Amino acid sequence: MTTIASPRALPDQGTPAPETLSTTADVIEFLKRSNHATSFAGWTVITIAMCLVLQAGTLRTVESFSVTLVLMGLLVPVLAATVRTGVLLASAGRAASVAGGESEPTGAAAGVLDADDQVDELEAATRLARDRLWSTLTAARTREKLARRALIWAYGSGAAFLTWSLAVILLASR
Repeated sequence: MTTIASPRALPDQGTPAPETLSTTADVIEFLKRSNHATSFAGWTVITIAMCLVLQAGTLRTVESFSVTLVLMGLLVPVLAATVRTGVLLASAGRAASVAGGESEPTGAAAGVLDADDQVDELEAATRLARDRLWSTLTAARTREKLARRALIWAYGSGAAFLTWSLAVILLASR
C-alpha cells in the first residue's frame, strides 16, 4: 500500500529524505512545521466560509445589479482557490492517516519467501517494523508537502477574499 496520492505529491528538494531524519527531534520538528501549515490553512478556509456568510448580507445592499454580478463573478476564483486549499488539506490528512497501519506489509517486509526459506521471527519483525517506520516517514513527508501547498493556496485565497470583501464593503457604502 502506498501513501502517495499522486506523483505531484512527492516531496521536493527542500524536504529532507527519511534517511536524514536521524533523531526523534528531527522528526518532531518536521511534523511541527507540517502542523503549523495545516492549522493556518484550515483556519483560513474556515474564516473565509464564515465571512462569506456575513458578506452575503452586505452584498445584498449593493444597489446596482451589474455591480453585484461583477462582484459575484470576482468571487468565483476566490472560492475555487479556497476549495483547492480544502482539497489539499483533506489529502494531507488522508496521507497521514494511512501510514504505518495494520495493512499488508510492503517494501522489505513483503519480501517473497519460498516455503523452503526459513526466516526467524526476529528478522521478520525487524523487517515489518522498519517497513512501518519507513511508511510513516514517507507519509509525513507527503503530508508536509501537501500542507505546504495548502498554505500557499491559503495565502492566495485569503488575500483575494480580503480584497473582494473590501470591494463589497466600499461599494455597499456608496
